Amino acid sequence: MLEHYIAASRRCGIVKLLILTLGFDEKFAVRALLRAGLSFGDKAVIFLAEPLDERAVKAWRTVEDIVSRYFSGVNVETIKVNVSEFYRAVSTIAEKLREAFRGADEIIINLSGGMRILILEVLVAAHLLGLKATVEVEFENFLGLAKFPLELLRTQLDNKEKLILRYIVSKGQTTITNIAKDLEISKTTAHRKTWKLAKQGLLKMERKGRTVKCKPTEQAKLLATIAELTRK
Repeated sequence: MLEHYIAASRRCGIVKLLILTLGFDEKFAVRALLRAGLSFGDKAVIFLAEPLDERAVKAWRTVEDIVSRYFSGVNVETIKVNVSEFYRAVSTIAEKLREAFRGADEIIINLSGGMRILILEVLVAAHLLGLKATVEVEFENFLGLAKFPLELLRTQLDNKEKLILRYIVSKGQTTITNIAKDLEISKTTAHRKTWKLAKQGLLKMERKGRTVKCKPTEQAKLLATIAELTRK
């Protein structure tokens, strides 16, 4: 069953990097490996908090055994981090991540396991490095998975972009023509700003003939709420 799942997940031409925080329970790490479908040439980096607990060592050995048996050709690196000094730990993690992500086309950061301080340190290091990655956290009961692009934390919008975003979210769906008309801005500006928002993953653009429709993503709805809450 496990072999079938992995075989179905294989793909060519893309190098994946899976970053994991590991604690006492290896189940989160194993499920992340299966979802990622790592294959020959891909990489996995496992972060462990020091000092190591006996249960963490057992989980680590289990994960390494599964990788060696079922993920042939996947390069695995385990990094132990002294989490007691926050800034030094973030610096150490950042150095290791910088080495690891070279050559990777797709980066997944799974923060489902491990100590909370280790999870925070890995997230901060990845954010400060400016990684383009998907962050995922699995629910403790294994019934769900929260995912978001790391770039969401770096999103910077000017006042006009915030205005446009709030408008589109309030409408649910609209056109560039309506944006320009209702917000009293030029159509050129509306076109430029909406396509910029689309490139940031905040809008879905659909062209029908000469009309371009804009729909907000879930990220856009979140940022529109934040923009509204922080209005002066």
